[in-house]
This record gives sequence, C-alpha cells and structure tokens, in this order.
Amino acid sequence: MTVGMGTAFGVSAIGGSAAAANDDPRGRETVIRLTPKDSIQAALDDGVQSVQLSPGDWKISKPIIARPGASLTGSGQSSRLLASVADLPSVLAIGDGKQCDGFVVSNLVVNANRLAITGIDLNPVGRGSYYEDEPDPMHRLVNLWVYDAIQDNIWYRGDARATVTQLVRSRRAGRHAFHCTNSDSWWMACEGTTTKPGIDSAGFFVGTTNSFFVACKAWYCRDYGYYVRGTRNKFSVCESQDTRSHGWYIEYDKNVFNGCVADTAGFHDVGGTPKTADGFYVVGDNESQALIGCQSFDRLGSPHQRYGFNVPASMVDEGRLVAPTGFGNLAGLVHRRS
Repeated sequence: MTVGMGTAFGVSAIGGSAAAANDDPRGRETVIRLTPKDSIQAALDDGVQSVQLSPGDWKISKPIIARPGASLTGSGQSSRLLASVADLPSVLAIGDGKQCDGFVVSNLVVNANRLAITGIDLNPVGRGSYYEDEPDPMHRLVNLWVYDAIQDNIWYRGDARATVTQLVRSRRAGRHAFHCTNSDSWWMACEGTTTKPGIDSAGFFVGTTNSFFVACKAWYCRDYGYYVRGTRNKFSVCESQDTRSHGWYIEYDKNVFNGCVADTAGFHDVGGTPKTADGFYVVGDNESQALIGCQSFDRLGSPHQRYGFNVPASMVDEGRLVAPTGFGNLAGLVHRRS
C-alpha cells in the first residue's frame, strides 16, 4: 500500500529505506518514519508496529484511531498533531469504543487548537483477553504536550485500566486538563491548567478508583485544582496552585493524601476573590479520608485564601488530619466544621 504522498511500505522502513523486520508476537513487523505529507492513520491501519514522526505539523481533520500494540513517537515539540476542523471529536482516539490495548504515544504535541472537543480520548471497552492474556488495556502516555481542547485535553474513560501517564503538560483546557474516570491507573509528574469556570472544571477531575497520583500539579485553574469524586485513590506530593475556587475539592471518601500542597486559592488572576476559597475543602462527614503532612498557604502579600483546611469535625476529632501546616490564610489554618 501507500501512505500519504506515496511512501510505500510492506516491510520495515525508516525514512523510506528498508530495515530489518522486528519479530512481534502480535504479527506487526514494520517500523516507519513519516513526514507531514504522509498519513499516520494509513500507517497504523497497515499494521506498522512503530510509527515515528519527523519534525513537522500534521493537520488532523478526523481523529487518529490507535491500533493495539502499536506506538506513535514524535521528535519532541517539533512534531505536532494539530486539529484543523471545527467540532472534531478528538485529535487522537485510543480505543474508540472498542477493544484496544498496549498503545504507546510519546514525545510529541497534541494541539486541539480550540477546534477539537477532546485532545486525547482513551475509551477502550470490554475485559477481553489482551496481550499475554492480560485483563487490562495497559496504554502509555509519556512526555507529551497537550493544548487547547474545547472541553477535556485528555479524557480517560471506558475500561482504560492500567494506563500510565507520565511527564505530560496539559495546558489551557476548556473544562478538564485531565478528566480521569477510569480505574487502577497512574499519573506521575503531570501538570494541568484550565481556562473556563464550570460546575466541575478542574486541572484534575478525579473520578477514578484505586489509582495513584504522584508529583502532579494543577495551576491557573478557573475552578478547582483537583476535584476528587472517586474513591480509594492515593495522592503523594501533589500540588494545587493559583486557583479561582478551592485548590482541592474532595467530595468522595476513602482517599489518602500524603504531603500534598495547596497554594493560593481564590487567586485574582483567574477570577478569584478573597475569602471565598480554601486550600483543602473536604465535603461531608467522610469516615475514612486521611490528610497526612499536607500544607496549605497563601504566599501573596495581599492574601486570598480563606482557610487552609476546611474539613468535617470528625477528621480532626479522629486524628485523620495529621500534622497540617500552612501560613497566610485569611481566616485561619484549620476550620473544623460541625
């Protein structure tokens, strides 16, 4: 077959020259390097195991559909997938409502360009037998720059279990920088910002279960830094900074927070007003929530943040708010709600 402007491949090729085939238990034996004149989708549909992108801009008019077991790798910030038509559902679709596992996307830019509703949409379904009879899809998102979705820069849904997201900068999302409604997954060293207020707008919307968030940061968010609406999740050394509403809005129970930070909620640059937002706001009488060694402060000379920790009385009385620290909060460090 041909790709784009006639880059033919039926064997492994890099830059158009033949290369040794890679044995793969799933039957894919090709590697190819594409330029913007070539079609990423055609390469994936032809069974290419490793699609490597040269520097350049790919104008995306319909979602790129990932294929099981393949990888899409760019040349860093010089390789860009750019939405080019209005109301594009997504730039990259992993799963697309079907069974799909083991896809890796790395080292490139995904720019929804204020045209695509979602930048990257992870939506595999079903608990079929995947690679080596694994039950989980196991996708990987590594070293990406994702920008300017109308709603969600990255949406994790369906059955996207065992997904690992690492070193991803997700900027200027309309609603959620990371919209996490899957389960049993990992986010490490990721950061997100948003541009519009809304009922649940957040850098990280956490509707997942039994997942891990490590060294992640939400900042310049027009509502929450983290909206936690899932359970049995673990947050370690994550930060919220400069948010319009609460830095951490924790609605669901049974989560654990270790060494997490809230820095300056109610920040004026993103539409906040003084004494309306807290660093950590824990909803309801959560019986199993624990905040351990967390810090909440307003670093500005003219403070905005109301309380450092606004929590149910039971959290204080039962010793589940452990060693809270902070400074510069207008109404005090800890508010014990009865």
